[in-house]
Amino acid sequence: MPGRASLPHRRWALALGRTGSALVRAGEPDQRFHRARPGKKSLPPALKQLHHLLTKGLQATATLWPPLQQASQLVRQAAQILANESQQTGAQVRTRYLAFVTHMQEQQAELGPLGETIVHFCQITKNFAPGLFQCYDVEGLPRTNNALEECFGVARVHERRATW
Repeated sequence: MPGRASLPHRRWALALGRTGSALVRAGEPDQRFHRARPGKKSLPPALKQLHHLLTKGLQATATLWPPLQQASQLVRQAAQILANESQQTGAQVRTRYLAFVTHMQEQQAELGPLGETIVHFCQITKNFAPGLFQCYDVEGLPRTNNALEECFGVARVHERRATW
């Protein structure tokens, strides 16, 4: 259409809610939503209801967010230790990680209802600790179950091809 810019893929986007051939370029804000309607409230009823529900939900859960952010930060720090960017030995990573798990247990009371998740996290760590740090000492041993399963899958494919 002359005088109108088309989309990058050379197609035109139809404006929703309009009849006829009115076209709006995708990515540009539709000015109908940014101006006050004469004689009416600024937001349509559906948007006003959505805003009310979101505000009510955020206010009802406001006390849960700080402990959730703190617990999330603790788990990220644990993952950072296990990532072992400094290429430490398995014993060194184990010492750092188990010291951090002890720190997590000390933080448990501050997390309120999420404290139970820290207890569970620490219990799982205790259960897997004997084999958790082998990958840092053995060259080529995958760190995750997914990576290990991938190795097994590749070996299985090669075995099938060799026995056909």
